[in-house]
Amino acid sequence: MLIFKLYTAIIRPIICYGAETWVLKEADKLRLLTFERKIFRRVLGPVKENGNWRLRRNDELYLKNNKENIVSFIKSKRLQWFGHTLRMPKGRLPNDILNWKPQGTRARGRPKDRWEDDVIEDLREMGIFDLKSTAQDRKKWRKLVEKAKTFHWKS
Repeated sequence: MLIFKLYTAIIRPIICYGAETWVLKEADKLRLLTFERKIFRRVLGPVKENGNWRLRRNDELYLKNNKENIVSFIKSKRLQWFGHTLRMPKGRLPNDILNWKPQGTRARGRPKDRWEDDVIEDLREMGIFDLKSTAQDRKKWRKLVEKAKTFHWKS
């Protein structure tokens, strides 16, 4: 449908600007999915069923869309960027930042979520354990990124 093409071409890129670098917490995922469904409901409108109007259910919205949800899209973009940085030679700034180990100790309390840990957790959930060699093969990595768009994530 044209409505979904407009959403993926205009609205989603604005929402997901810089999403490759986000660490998504559960609350963030829920907010993003809620926002996406809210847009779909607003654009598609209610359904008249047996003479009564009702809002569309979540499964109806995603069946009509036939594309990945916003969280899967963000996870696939993160994997794409992660593979890109893994293939970079040493000395390139993104690679140096990714492999940087800061000096000193962390503050007290629960450790902050790290981007790399989040991405590695996504890869493990997909059953990928050999990161470096998989990332070196671009075709294999592209297939992995495409698989991530339609993968049924636990969280």
